[in-house]
Amino acid sequence: MTSNWAAWALLTLALTLGVSVALQRRRAVLADRMERASRPSDLRDAELIYLEERFNTSDPVRLSARLDRAYRMPSGLVVLLELKTRSVNRVYPSDVIQLSAQRLALERKTGQVVAHHGYVVAQMPDGARKVHRVQLVSGEAVVALVRRRETIRRDIACVSDPAQQVPSTRAGRGSLRGQSQGVEGEISGVFMNALDPGVLSLAA
Repeated sequence: MTSNWAAWALLTLALTLGVSVALQRRRAVLADRMERASRPSDLRDAELIYLEERFNTSDPVRLSARLDRAYRMPSGLVVLLELKTRSVNRVYPSDVIQLSAQRLALERKTGQVVAHHGYVVAQMPDGARKVHRVQLVSGEAVVALVRRRETIRRDIACVSDPAQQVPSTRAGRGSLRGQSQGVEGEISGVFMNALDPGVLSLAA
């Protein structure tokens, strides 16, 4: 009787595992179909190679870029896609800068060739998805933005800390404070939107 019980237990376990594996495979197939259905038509034949993955690089500047999705076309070219939840159907400059920075980080980290265009898919309140194909800015432009951000932060730190100011700078402190207000406004605008710590940030 003990042997029969053990046999039934093994059989039950095997059936449970089999059903679990079958359900997981079905979920994976359904998820794959849904993901393919949500793609822009140009990417229907592409292979999804990166999903919510981060890439870090320090060449030529330190970047940490988190990709939403990256696809490899049959030609081998990699195309980036950014998903956004939006109340209005539009693309912002920060979207283009994010994708452009992702392109730079991915190319530097992996050596793969990434397209000069990408996609922003806006998820609307009614559930509709609006696809926008955008032209990315050059790697040189991304590097210039990052370096400009570093310069702005150094300038603000210098103005905020009198110990770091040279005598001539201290004498014109009022003027520098006025300049810093404009600098802070610039940081709080496109730079902080485009270089958001959760999506694109300077690596530590």
